[in-house]
Amino acid sequence: MIKNRLPVEISNAENFNRKVLPESKITMIRLEDTFNFLSEEPISITVKEKEESKAKVYICILRVRFWQQAIWEHMQRSCSWSIYSSNREKLDNIILHRVVWDTKKDEEIVKKNIVWDLKKGEEILKKNIEAHQKIDMLPSIDICDQYIASSQAAPIIQLVHDLDTEIENGFILYQNDVERGEWNDLELLRLYDWGQVHMTWCPEKKNECVEQSIKKLVSGLNTYIERENTNIYSMCLNYNETPERYRNWINGKETI
Repeated sequence: MIKNRLPVEISNAENFNRKVLPESKITMIRLEDTFNFLSEEPISITVKEKEESKAKVYICILRVRFWQQAIWEHMQRSCSWSIYSSNREKLDNIILHRVVWDTKKDEEIVKKNIVWDLKKGEEILKKNIEAHQKIDMLPSIDICDQYIASSQAAPIIQLVHDLDTEIENGFILYQNDVERGEWNDLELLRLYDWGQVHMTWCPEKKNECVEQSIKKLVSGLNTYIERENTNIYSMCLNYNETPERYRNWINGKETI
């Protein structure tokens, strides 16, 4: 029987081992890492419209992601919208995948349950069980997945095509003289048959035409996600790793 083996790895270190260390000592950064993981997953989605239907696999062909988006003065959130399709350019039936992280809520939880040690430069948990349970949590995230049949998807597909006209040949970011924008960072990922366009920028840069197209697309996606859509038989999300185990990885609780 062939035993499970790790890849052959050579080093000039006298002592060499592998460990999974905590991603960061700062809780909010670890929560943001989990949001990033959840908004980049699943790698594919398998759908059966009816029990007797043939299963069909959908892959991510577009993602828009905002970090720390200001909705109104007392609330902030980070959001991601993804579109899954069986084809990168010839869109037909699609799946909408939205991830919303209530960053303001988690910031308040962290503030109530930790103190910052200035001398050590690290977080100190308050010594009670409740605090430890709250800090060892998954972020306050809502995820929604909606299958949209081709008969209903035409407006969304048109918005994607409108965005394509702005970005598929590349686009330029210009200097933006603002102290504070609508978000901390904005990411755009669009996959084509020939490759991909993938950029992330902060409010110091802008492209008004691209950003307006993104806003129109996001508005349309929210409309479809929040309305009642026709039910389907099954949907299976294929993750690289479960969210619970990923949390353990970044908290340093899993070993290789």
